[in-house]
Amino acid sequence: RHNSIPNSHTDTMELAKKRALEIKSNDRIAEAKKNCTASIVQQPRLIGVTMEGSDEPPDSIEISLHFLPKSLRREFKHVFGDSYLGGGDDGCEPPPPRGHDEESLELFAVASNQRAKVDLVGVGDDVEAEKDRLLNVFLTFGQDVCDRICGLDADFWADYIDPCSGLPMNSLSRNKVYSEVDSMEVLLGYRAYNAGFCKILCHPDWGSSVYPATIFIYAQKQKVIDLLGTYETTLSDYIPDKTTSS
Repeated sequence: RHNSIPNSHTDTMELAKKRALEIKSNDRIAEAKKNCTASIVQQPRLIGVTMEGSDEPPDSIEISLHFLPKSLRREFKHVFGDSYLGGGDDGCEPPPPRGHDEESLELFAVASNQRAKVDLVGVGDDVEAEKDRLLNVFLTFGQDVCDRICGLDADFWADYIDPCSGLPMNSLSRNKVYSEVDSMEVLLGYRAYNAGFCKILCHPDWGSSVYPATIFIYAQKQKVIDLLGTYETTLSDYIPDKTTSS
C-alpha cells in the first residue's frame, strides 16, 4: 500500500507533464494555422519546372505566396538585416523607390515544397542523389523567379535560400542561416518533429518525403501575382525514376 502512493503521484505528474506538452503543441499548431490564414496571398498549387536539356516531363513544385508574419519578419531580419522591412541602419537599406509609392512595395515569401521519391530522413546514396536532384530543380526555379522579378523594375528585389546551407544565394555578404522547417510551420501550418538533432518537416500528403525551400520578393503585390501566374499549374506530382537503367 505504501508503494502505491508515490507510484500514483508519479503517474499523476507524468500525465500532467504529458498533458502540458500536448496543450503546448496544440497551441503552437493553432498559432501556426492562424499565421498561415493571415499570411497567405495565394494558396498552394503544383507547377511544372522544366530542366534545361531534360527530356523528362516537368518536375513539380508546390508553391504558395505569403506576406511575412511577425515571427518570420524577425527571422528575415536575422538573415538579411533590416533590408526591405521599412527601416534600419545596417547599410543594407533598399534604394528609395523612384517610380512608386513606398507603401506599394511589399515583402513576400514564396514557399516551395517538392515531393521526393524517397524518404529524406533516411541515409544512403539514393537519398543523396535525390537531394541533389531536388536541389537542382529548386535552384533553377528560384533563380528564374529572382531574375524575372528584378528584371521588371529597378526597385524590385528578390533572393532565395540555398537549401543545403540555409544561406541566401544572391546576397553573398550574409552569413546567417534561415530555417526552412520553421518557415513552413509558420506559413503553411505543416507539422514538424525532432529526429535526433534534426527537425523534420512533415507534409500533409507526402510525409517526410518533402524538400522545402523559400524565395523572398520585395515588389508590388500584383506584379508578383502576375509573374507567378506565368508558371503553369500541373495536376501531376510526377517523380522521375532515375534508378531505371537504359
